[in-house]
Amino acid sequence: MQYLVIGRGKDFSLPVDAWATMAETGLRTVEYLKNLEADGKVKMSGAFGVEWGGYMVLDVDSFDEVTSIILMCPGSTSINWEVHPIATWQGVSDSLTKFGDKARATMARRQQSSQQGKGSS
Repeated sequence: MQYLVIGRGKDFSLPVDAWATMAETGLRTVEYLKNLEADGKVKMSGAFGVEWGGYMVLDVDSFDEVTSIILMCPGSTSINWEVHPIATWQGVSDSLTKFGDKARATMARRQQSSQQGKGSS
């Protein structure tokens, strides 16, 4: 299953003496993501150019694995996370076909009931 994971830095101000530590955490986070890419878990990732944060597309077995990846991320506590499951176009097409078939069957039953109701008057 694939998931789009968006991470945005939390709004807080750091004293100047904490900036170096924050930079080190950021570098460890980048290294962590590179390792996930090498393992095939991250299919695509990048940083936002105008805000502290970024995105990744994960290809994993479960939502639990997504949660584990987020929790293990070195900078996870300073990030607000959004997780969005990604559907394939084939999956969307299959769902729309089923939805259309069900709608046509419902309309046919309604039309049949309506005609039966007219015939009994």
